[in-house]
Amino acid sequence: MLPAPSAAAAAAAPKPPRPVPALLCHALLATATLLGLAAAGQQWPGSAWARSAAVRTLTGRQRSHHIESEQLVPRHRAVSPGDPAAYHPPKPAAGVAVDASVLWGRQFLVDGPELEQALTFGDSRRLRRQVARLLAGEPVRVVAVGASITAGAGGREWSGTRTAWPGYVAQFADWLRAAFPAANASVHNAGMAGTFGGVFAQCFDSLVPPADMYILEQATFDGTEPERCYCKSHYVDTPVQLGIERLMRRMLRQPNHPAVVALNVFGFRFPNRGVYQRSVENQIQVMAQFYGLPAASLRAAAWRRMLAGSNGFDVSTSVKLYQGAPLPPDRLPLYYDQIHPWGPTGHRVLADLLVRLVQSTALSLTLQPLSEADAVPAGRPLPPPLTPGNYETNQSSCWLGDNFRLLVGGTASSGSGFAWVNERPEAAEKKAQKWGFVATRSGASLEFTIDTRVGSSEDPTNRLILSYLASYEGMGAARVECMQATTDSMAHFFESAGLPLQAPGH
Repeated sequence: MLPAPSAAAAAAAPKPPRPVPALLCHALLATATLLGLAAAGQQWPGSAWARSAAVRTLTGRQRSHHIESEQLVPRHRAVSPGDPAAYHPPKPAAGVAVDASVLWGRQFLVDGPELEQALTFGDSRRLRRQVARLLAGEPVRVVAVGASITAGAGGREWSGTRTAWPGYVAQFADWLRAAFPAANASVHNAGMAGTFGGVFAQCFDSLVPPADMYILEQATFDGTEPERCYCKSHYVDTPVQLGIERLMRRMLRQPNHPAVVALNVFGFRFPNRGVYQRSVENQIQVMAQFYGLPAASLRAAAWRRMLAGSNGFDVSTSVKLYQGAPLPPDRLPLYYDQIHPWGPTGHRVLADLLVRLVQSTALSLTLQPLSEADAVPAGRPLPPPLTPGNYETNQSSCWLGDNFRLLVGGTASSGSGFAWVNERPEAAEKKAQKWGFVATRSGASLEFTIDTRVGSSEDPTNRLILSYLASYEGMGAARVECMQATTDSMAHFFESAGLPLQAPGH
């Protein structure tokens, strides 16, 4: 948080020698406001006076936004990581709509210019409306959607991570509730380990709750299959990329016009192998630009620190590789393992990115208050998909977890060779566990029946997704048969999934 201007600085500030006409006064104050922002960012001489002038302009007409002098945020210097064993989130204060000390007083693990480099704002209208509601003390519902990183892998949510710091969703939620106590923001974590964006898109009605603001994190897990999702061009044309686009479209199509933020995580060692441009983030950023989404990039924010091995950004090792040995306090790793960020370092940077996105949007509202121009026209359609025909589903039916077990029912008897197994028993939370039918002998079979009739003559096809768990070794092969239905339309999916498709007839 910036200190208020000192008395000496205020006394030294130039003042007009005589009254100035009202219109000219407004023009001068507006100029002072812009100078105040530039001076705060660049540490120009006279910045204290400029900040003071800016405050005189902003108070009064825009006091409802609760912006004070110390809230014009300068480019800060990064701080060192905190104690991994001690997490002390800010607490909501009673009786205030906005707590300026929390909103503007956060300390970041990367420098201000690094944060700026990592953020793009796109069409900010949706996000501006939601931040304006937070500033006004209105309730806002945030939903985070992603795979294991969103679910908390690398934070205290998962066992053995050696930290009291939670994942980025919980860290951002703690800050949001403390910065805007009156809004009492609701933050729901819809992350599911091992889940592609295409599954969320297909099972949107089952897996993704309604929200005013969505955080979409899929750049790491959806990048773990390079032969299927890593692309050297910017075309969105692989099954994984197509699924992410359909998920974005489902979110944007919600009737309340929610904000959608793309949060892009980067696995330095895996899957990106230390190559900056080797990431499905390239295609996600193209989608974000196409649909006007704000986006934040761990890769852009932390790349130089990764290469330098700075404290909190060491990518030459991971917490897990220490195998319980003491961690060097001056060279903490960025990752818990080779793919998941660690709570007090990697997850904290992800939360930092979201915090700065909200801060910047709040500041923009003081310069350009919310107006009719920020409204999304009712009934305005989305543009056609980047890839022709890659439209989102209007409705979907999904059987996941216990629902899938009930769908299969008695066909998974002891004689079938399949058993309902949790292949991650050490995970305490249900969403972090990996339940599914497992067979350990050849000849095992599993059968279930679903209704695939289409509900509209406009689109005569349905999309069927069969999700399975892959591993590095010890996996068998399965044959998938579709009975009493044509299989031509399913061939592309099963081929891309690496599963043989037998067509027994129609």
